[in-house]
Amino acid sequence: MVAASSSITRSSIANDLSVLAAFWISGFLSGLLFAGLTTRPSLQRFWFIKGDKFLIPRYSYWIAFSVILLSGLTLAYSVTCFRRWFETQPALAVAFLLSARLSRYLLPFFVLSRRR
Repeated sequence: MVAASSSITRSSIANDLSVLAAFWISGFLSGLLFAGLTTRPSLQRFWFIKGDKFLIPRYSYWIAFSVILLSGLTLAYSVTCFRRWFETQPALAVAFLLSARLSRYLLPFFVLSRRR
């Protein structure tokens, strides 16, 4: 019977916890920023359309939602790669870039399709 050797070291566990903390903190701060911007009474007309009973989110709400949360995710990924806590995987970096580009390029099509 072959005994499997554990490749988990104390530094890899610390790096994993650091990556987890970086993404959690970045997500928390981007969520706070989004909540702070969208709950200001002076900006309510910019973010929402007032319906009969409910507030209906405008496109500015969804654009801000996607940009702020994507920037929080990208910031956490950049910090963890810069600090070498997270091994850089080209596929993940390409996925971030593609999601940012797709949201930028597809947005005008959504806006134009809603005006018809």
